[in-house]
Amino acid sequence: MAAYYFSIKDIKGGNNEEQVALIKQKRNQLENLISNNAVIYQVYDNNTYGIESLNKQKYITLVTTPTTSLKNLNVIEMKKDTKGKIISIKFKITSTDEKNK
Repeated sequence: MAAYYFSIKDIKGGNNEEQVALIKQKRNQLENLISNNAVIYQVYDNNTYGIESLNKQKYITLVTTPTTSLKNLNVIEMKKDTKGKIISIKFKITSTDEKNK
């Protein structure tokens, strides 16, 4: 749940300095939650792509880059190891059209 929350949490601050600090904080929290060897997949519902794998850093960059698409991020599956580190994430960013169906 914590990783999901940090993945979709809005990064809004009063000024650029506050926003940068919040982004760094969010990156550090995700860095600590996700295993370095985590298997991360983004699932697509279209004819061109089916699934794309991302490494930990690419995923963290994706979810810490302030965009409106993060509001449409849905975690499909998340697995942890015995130490509580996330070892697998499967997620989808739904389009606005899919939300309205």
